[in-house]
Amino acid sequence: MSTRESFNPESYELDKSFRLTRFTELKGTGCKVPQDVLQKLLESLQENHFQEDEQFLGAVMPRLGIGMDTCVIPLRHGGLSLVQTTDYIYPIVDDPYMMGRIACANVLSDLYAMGVTECDNMLMLLGVSNKMTDRGLLICLPREQAARFCAEIKSPKYGEGHQAWIIGIVEKGNRTARIIDKPRIIEVAPQVATQNVNPTPGATS
Repeated sequence: MSTRESFNPESYELDKSFRLTRFTELKGTGCKVPQDVLQKLLESLQENHFQEDEQFLGAVMPRLGIGMDTCVIPLRHGGLSLVQTTDYIYPIVDDPYMMGRIACANVLSDLYAMGVTECDNMLMLLGVSNKMTDRGLLICLPREQAARFCAEIKSPKYGEGHQAWIIGIVEKGNRTARIIDKPRIIEVAPQVATQNVNPTPGATS
């Protein structure tokens, strides 16, 4: 098993005080809406939650995924359902590469818990702190490296992949997903653009 060296900000021309976890007041998944608030927002969508089955394109489909970490959507193709999950996580470690691995494993586990062993599509929505310098962005967001790692986790032969929003299809009685699309990447730009292209030595990133 190969070992990875500890993240050293100075190796990437960052200030030695650089810490990824300093760019957020919330840690891990602590940013989620409280359950009581979420239930109130979703009340209108759950008026028929006592019904075990519902009509979908003329067929009676079981209600699946209620209370789960994934959304199970019946498809018009016989016996197929779309299993979809999304997650949002704040930095909990200072190594950007390891944080990417943690985020990927965090969202994949939701699909694995439903018996999905292969993913069709991975979509990453990337939010960046506007407190970072441009140099910090370049170091913390190595797209090619992250893509290679996530592609290895998903499937080595289906191209690049990313974490955060992962979609799969599961067939009843055959708990494996089918590859239907190549992973795509979507980046969300910082709300405030920074002008500091070359940070001043000693300045906090």
